[in-house]
Amino acid sequence: EDEEEEEAPKKEKKKKDKKKKEESEDEEEEETLVIKNKDTKAAEAVAACTSTKAFVMNLSWQIDEDTLKAALEPKTGKIVSVKWMEDRETGKFKGSGIVEFESTEAAGKCVQLSELEEVMGRPIRVRMWEEKGGNDRKPKREMSARPDNCTTIFCGNLDYNIDDDKMVEFFKDVAEIKQVRWLTDKTSGDFRGCGFVEFYDSESVDKAVLKNGENLLGRGIRIDYSAPKPKREF
Repeated sequence: EDEEEEEAPKKEKKKKDKKKKEESEDEEEEETLVIKNKDTKAAEAVAACTSTKAFVMNLSWQIDEDTLKAALEPKTGKIVSVKWMEDRETGKFKGSGIVEFESTEAAGKCVQLSELEEVMGRPIRVRMWEEKGGNDRKPKREMSARPDNCTTIFCGNLDYNIDDDKMVEFFKDVAEIKQVRWLTDKTSGDFRGCGFVEFYDSESVDKAVLKNGENLLGRGIRIDYSAPKPKREF
C-alpha cells in the first residue's frame, strides 16, 4: 500500500508536467501565429500602397532633407525627393512634407513607421500621399477651339510653389519653352495660380495640350489654348 501511495504522487506530477508542456507549446504556437499574422498584415499594407509618395507629419522645425533621409532610408529604401509643406501666405514651414521614394514598396514601408519611428525626438505620423490629379489625365473642362498658328497656352490650377524651372521641367518632353508669364493680382501682386506658356511653334502647342490634367506639384494642371491678342488698328 505504501508503494502505491508513493507511485500516485509521481503519476500526478507527470500529468502536471505534461499539462505544463502542452500549455507552453500552445503559447509558443500562439506567439508564432501572432508574429506571422503581424508580418502578413504589414506585408499586405506595403503591397496595398499604390503611390510612391508618403505624407510625413509632426516633423521638427529644424529638420532638413539630409536628416530625414538618414532616418528613413535604412528602413524604407532610397528617397528620390522631399517637398516641404509651407504656408502659402507666410512661406513658413508647416512641419510636414511629401516624400517621394523609388518604389511603392518603399513608400508603403514608410507608412508602416507611423507613430513608431522618431526623427529628431518626435514620433512621425505618416500616410500614403494621394495626388489630387490622380491618374486620370482627362481634362476637367472642355478646351476651347484651337486658334490658327497658336503658340501660347493657358495653364491654371497651379501650385503656389511653381516657378519657371519647374514649368520647363514639366514640358521638357514636349518642346522648348520660349517664355512663361505668371498672372498676379493687380492690387496686391499675389500670384493667382495661373499663367501663360509660350512655345516657338504651333506643333509644340499641339503636344503641350495633351498634358492637360496631368499632375504638376500635386495638382491636376488645367491647360487651354490662348488666342493671340488682336492687333490694334490706328
